[in-house]
Amino acid sequence: MNLFVYDKTFDGLLSVIFEAFRLKLFPDALRGPADDLPLLAGRVVRVETEAEKAGRVWRGLQNRLSRPALRSLMNAWLTVADEAADELIVRYARRIFAGGDEADFSDPDVLAIREQSQKVAREKMHLIQFVRFQKTAEGIFFASVAPRYDVLPLVLRHFTGRFGDQQWIIRDLARGYGFYYDLTRAREVRPDGQADLAAGRLEAGLPAEDEILFQEAWKKYFQAVSIESRANPKLQRQYMPRRFWPLLIEKQ
Repeated sequence: MNLFVYDKTFDGLLSVIFEAFRLKLFPDALRGPADDLPLLAGRVVRVETEAEKAGRVWRGLQNRLSRPALRSLMNAWLTVADEAADELIVRYARRIFAGGDEADFSDPDVLAIREQSQKVAREKMHLIQFVRFQKTAEGIFFASVAPRYDVLPLVLRHFTGRFGDQQWIIRDLARGYGFYYDLTRAREVRPDGQADLAAGRLEAGLPAEDEILFQEAWKKYFQAVSIESRANPKLQRQYMPRRFWPLLIEKQ
């Protein structure tokens, strides 16, 4: 088994693809620098991330793939922490550089890239739907999220456009970072002490005076428009997955 070790970054993965073609040796498995290696790993290739090599591979993909296909490839990368998409991307790139067709969905790797991309697109939409801002005493709006994939950067354009006249912070609890919008641009931050990690709620003393009133009003509205006789929990979970409920004010 050929095992490649890289730094688990996208540029690192592109460097892996470059080295695989240079060595004419393609990985059977990929690992990060801190991962335990299998006892029967066979040949181990440690790949250093190099911007020049990564750039050559990326330009090659740009020349061979349409913009939607490139977007699907990037979306698939966002699932790597949960679904080992890096091995899939290496196989896909190998097929594309060998003349494969990005629209050949009879190819299992092409189909898998599309499916991974669709998962990310759904998670992106869920994030837009289920963000609940809480106003702090400083007038900054705060929201906690915990998406399955690292899609927070993909929704920044939506929130800077939709809430461009407000200062806000959206924090990804699962990954420990967020973005702060200062009325001009959104920049990455790693805030501490802003929320209860278990519930994603502001700590006592941080909400604005009228925030609790607004939350109570929203809960009452949610209850008032619910028709008990037409309740369909299964359908509700389909459109509002249960894993988002702890961060929704109306579900607390």
